[in-house]
Amino acid sequence: EARLKYEDALAAWPQFGEVHNDLGKLHAEIKEPARALDHYRRARAACSADPTPYVNMARVELELGLRDDAMKNLRDALALGLDREERTAVLAGETLWAAARAASLGQERGQAREACAMVLKIRQAARPTQDKARQMLAWMDAEEKPRE
Repeated sequence: EARLKYEDALAAWPQFGEVHNDLGKLHAEIKEPARALDHYRRARAACSADPTPYVNMARVELELGLRDDAMKNLRDALALGLDREERTAVLAGETLWAAARAASLGQERGQAREACAMVLKIRQAARPTQDKARQMLAWMDAEEKPRE
């Protein structure tokens, strides 16, 4: 029913970015990632100054294993200013932490380090997420220190 209402709204205004973002969330929830990504792309185009569709798109990309694409969207979202909306900031922090963990498991320390550093730049990221990012950075620093 919600999808029908969203589609009616898009019939009246095809560039309604918020509706594309909401439809993207709906498709992500019902495990239709291709359709979710399509709507997030449209939301991003219609509302290019809003970091929310960038973060939402990154979440789906990360689930699909597209870590580089997710990181690009998260960099863009951070540049747009994530701290304007707490919910988006928290979601971005969680997504970056997931990207850091995935990169670390894949032995991609540079990307893991970048994702952790980005978490710490988000003032409204959840404190436990920030703590985990700090811990991972400290662990990587200790691992990279020359042993005597």
